[in-house]
Amino acid sequence: MEDKVEGSITLNEKVNIGLRISDGAGGLVAELLPWGVKEPGVYTFSWNGKDLIGNIVPNGNYYIMAVLSENKKSAVFSFKEKYIRVLNSTEIKPMMPIQNVKIIVDYTWVGTKMAGRYLGLKGEVYPIIDFVPKQSAGYQYNILLAEGVYGNINVADIEWIDLDKVPLKWGKVTNASAEIRNTPGSGYIGLGYIPQGNIIRILNKEGDWYRVVLASGKQGYAKVADLVEVATPEPQPPTTPSTIEHVVVSGDVLWKIAQQYGVSINDIISINNLNPNGYLTIGQKLLIPKKTAVMPGAPAYSKVYYVLPGDSYWKISQAYGITLSDLYAANRIQAGSYLWVNQRLIIPGVYNVIAGDTLWKIAQKHKITIDKILQINGIDVNKPLYIGQKILIGM
Repeated sequence: MEDKVEGSITLNEKVNIGLRISDGAGGLVAELLPWGVKEPGVYTFSWNGKDLIGNIVPNGNYYIMAVLSENKKSAVFSFKEKYIRVLNSTEIKPMMPIQNVKIIVDYTWVGTKMAGRYLGLKGEVYPIIDFVPKQSAGYQYNILLAEGVYGNINVADIEWIDLDKVPLKWGKVTNASAEIRNTPGSGYIGLGYIPQGNIIRILNKEGDWYRVVLASGKQGYAKVADLVEVATPEPQPPTTPSTIEHVVVSGDVLWKIAQQYGVSINDIISINNLNPNGYLTIGQKLLIPKKTAVMPGAPAYSKVYYVLPGDSYWKISQAYGITLSDLYAANRIQAGSYLWVNQRLIIPGVYNVIAGDTLWKIAQKHKITIDKILQINGIDVNKPLYIGQKILIGM
């Protein structure tokens, strides 16, 4: 633009009107013609490229906006097809590489320099400029609303998108657990806890907090002090569960079928997506997981598995030939607990007791403590072992 832009407006009748300069987001930048009652006539105006407080505006497009009022009704007209282009001034740029965020709440107020607030609506996408340390309104991002226009938005009201373009970074929980919150800070809404040893994806370090992604896809914040950055975990893809088919006959019930094949009722319900309170029908086909035989007396080796997208406890247990209850017991978790992507699970080995075995001998053979065996298996230390007894071996 030149040093000054000049123009005029002709009014054919008496009217309440004001002329303003607005930015690309519709925010007020400068007053051209003060609002008020104007008699018919020609009114001139000029703009020197400065905002209301006298600063030269950033590079971008600016628009003339007319505000009219009559009989307690008002209207705003913005002439978008004709704009004023500002060059050779300050350029507001997003962070590089560009990272976009999407508003995930129905609406949120975005604070801007001149307009005060801009109403952001769910689904709108903007690039991040930078992270803003805690303000009176909480932790925020500066986002680019339009060329030359930035605003600050609460970090809990948005989510990072296009995560496939974000470099992979991982953090391992080193404390007893890591609490996840929707905003950096102990006083904000908690989203849950991630147990010690689990690995989660880190998006960004923001002050003393990491922005992370949970298995559900929801994003939140974990304290930097609760995590240590690690290399990308090498997941161990499970093998395809081995199953056989059972055709329901007259008199069949889940308990009877489970006993017939030596599996649990929960295993049958999970693999077939059955309603536990529903009925079986004659001719109905059910998938039955095969049991894996264990050689009596052979050492049992446990392993670590990192949860993949789409995994379930049943799928993992079947891939490694153990029952759901064994998987739950080895990891000391309750049935129905949530899985995290990259959650670290112990796949227990199964040891069959032979003649002469004692807890001490089994512990020595597997290089673990007696207490560990007792914890996983819930064994009464005062009761003797018996031949063929199944012992879970953890880590």
